[in-house]
Amino acid sequence: MKNDNSKIKEVVEMLRELGVKVSVAPSRIELMKRISSAQKLRLNE
Repeated sequence: MKNDNSKIKEVVEMLRELGVKVSVAPSRIELMKRISSAQKLRLNE
């Protein structure tokens, strides 16, 4: 799982680009929801 950390950074950067305030995410679950919806958006492009 060496790539895990860079993957997280990549997702965080992607969320920032989408205007999501990562540090303000109320919970990890909420953050995961945002990540999955962001990935869906990315797949739809």
